[in-house]
Amino acid sequence: MSPSHLFMIGAPKCGTTALYTYLGAHPNVYFPREKEPHFFADDFPTHRTCTDWTAYQKLYDAVEPHHAVVGDASVMMLYSQTAVRQALSSYPDARFLISLRNPIDLVVSLHRQFLLSGREREEDFASAWRRERQSEFSEHILHYPRFGQLGTYLSKVAQQIPAGQLCVTYLDDLRLNPRAAYLRLLHFLDLHDDGQGDFAIVNEARQHRWPWLSRLVLDRPCLVASLKRLGVSRALRYFGSTPAVHKEISQDLKQELLDYYREEIGLLGELTQRDLSPWLRGE
Repeated sequence: MSPSHLFMIGAPKCGTTALYTYLGAHPNVYFPREKEPHFFADDFPTHRTCTDWTAYQKLYDAVEPHHAVVGDASVMMLYSQTAVRQALSSYPDARFLISLRNPIDLVVSLHRQFLLSGREREEDFASAWRRERQSEFSEHILHYPRFGQLGTYLSKVAQQIPAGQLCVTYLDDLRLNPRAAYLRLLHFLDLHDDGQGDFAIVNEARQHRWPWLSRLVLDRPCLVASLKRLGVSRALRYFGSTPAVHKEISQDLKQELLDYYREEIGLLGELTQRDLSPWLRGE
């Protein structure tokens, strides 16, 4: 019997790496080492690491008979115009998991991640946010406003996914009671409880240890490409960073973000039947 497919389609910075890690430890789940192939998101070409069917299938060469579920954690699928539809075309019975959080926290965290990866150069989040509010969304642009429109994107994909094949979870729940959140996902996937109790923090927020050195390296594309070819870029990025110091955004900016996302939060609460009034109060 062929394993069922699970697509963890977003949102970024909402605990998907933790879920990928926890579920991947289950004996009946298989995730490839390539966490985010984005094969089906052909409108996000710079995110795709697999561009043909043969290469995508090869990611699952190590699947064994005891694997009941195989996964794909391409988080930009949530924002893609084509990915969910194409994934269902190939795997009609696939299940989809979406993890969510307060969009204000999401975009602030995403900015920090983009700084670390070198995609963002503007260290002041307020400036980066207002710059992107003036631009049009494309997969090449760090469009923070659009990334936080979770209600809109959830509504779109929910209309494409058959009933019973979509599970929505919240990062708040994962942090509050990871064991309960994990068991809920196992139930959704028709998997037995493997007794997992180790839910260590995964993918903690980080920042550059030496920003000047990071800028020096990132301003030299040939050097970056060479480090990637040598397979050491990720390790250097880790050792060249340190756990992020949490910085509160100003009250004025927080209010600006809240005003921008107020309708999105309302829609999200309606779609998931969840009381999100604390988010609307800025809590």
